[in-house]
Amino acid sequence: MKRAVTHINNDTWMEQYNDWRYTSCPASGRVGQTGVTMAALVNSVRLNAEDEHVRILRKAWGTKFERLLTAPRARPGLGKTYSQIMYGSPEVVSLFASDTHIRRLISDVDPNRISKHLFHLAKDPLPYRKLNLTLPGHKKNTLYEADDYLASQLEAWGYRVEREGVQVQAFRRDTSKPKHAQYSPPKPEDPWYTAYNLYAEKKGRSHPEKIILVLAHKDSQSWIDSPGANDNAIGTVGVLEMARVLAEYTSEGTIRFLFCNEEHRPWTSKTAAQKAKARGDDLVAVFNMDGIGVKTAEDTAAGKKTNVTAYTEPEGKRLAELMAEVNARYSIGLEQRTVKRSQPGDDDGSFVQAGYPAAVINIGSWPYGDPNYHAEGDTPETCDVENAAMTVQATLAAIVTIDGDFRSARPD
Repeated sequence: MKRAVTHINNDTWMEQYNDWRYTSCPASGRVGQTGVTMAALVNSVRLNAEDEHVRILRKAWGTKFERLLTAPRARPGLGKTYSQIMYGSPEVVSLFASDTHIRRLISDVDPNRISKHLFHLAKDPLPYRKLNLTLPGHKKNTLYEADDYLASQLEAWGYRVEREGVQVQAFRRDTSKPKHAQYSPPKPEDPWYTAYNLYAEKKGRSHPEKIILVLAHKDSQSWIDSPGANDNAIGTVGVLEMARVLAEYTSEGTIRFLFCNEEHRPWTSKTAAQKAKARGDDLVAVFNMDGIGVKTAEDTAAGKKTNVTAYTEPEGKRLAELMAEVNARYSIGLEQRTVKRSQPGDDDGSFVQAGYPAAVINIGSWPYGDPNYHAEGDTPETCDVENAAMTVQATLAAIVTIDGDFRSARPD
């Protein structure tokens, strides 16, 4: 006869685990004065293999969950029930704790903060972010002012910001081309500027040599007066929001944030990637946030929330698959697609070309569907901030999932 178990609400069962430790569990009775242990939880799994919540667990965690449940960790003299096998298993405790932590982190993503930063960088007080435009009465060009704003936010959350100077030129404009493609190579005699890559990072406590990189280009188009809200203030503030949410997170590996420049020439992500390779940095994953939440006018009108993860190499495909997994596991709600590039492109491509194949771009549509692409109409009002926040949540979940693998490998 099947014994009764404590049923847990679908959306909150992970968060309730700590509460269970101080309540009784019909599946195994009260365990001393501490209530339910992981043993009781896993015993409930054994006794209720067809239960709705157990099916959710198995679907969410797949083979990893099954592998942990069958790990032979029995104490001497105990039987072979799951509760006895798994009692005290650090792997299962880590798995459940990691999942709970991810849910709490992604719930902290704040669309209002994203919107606030977006309007600051793409409307007021900064209508653009480029090296060849300084506002009347200002001492710094608009890109330097954007750099200062980003750095001040990061420093307020406890990060140390490093600036890496790269010599670049502004693109010229060729009005004979279609509007979205009017950028034209600069001439050798055109002015040179110093553009800065901004870095901030959380150093890993047990595997600092393993680096997860999340980046976005922060500049707007140098050849046209476009606010560059969707391209790419929205990706910039998405990375900024990830840095805020992770500010108090204790990572096992290092999580690095990079704000680079792609609308001037050369792309400063190329310098970042080449220098990382020269240092011997072990970049285990690279997530490029560019045009997140951006889609066609038709999809926007239909209320769709979309994300496309594009990869170049097989190592990148695994990251794209992880994006789909976390979107489903945490019920984020994105219409998530995966695309294989024919060749490296965008800022993630800079890292692929430098020898880091585990690199992807998160972008709202593929082909890119913004009707205001590279035009004056690319304003903050056209951004789908809710969609962007969902993409930030999924990327955060992927990053912390990867970091969780470092945790399970942490030396005792």
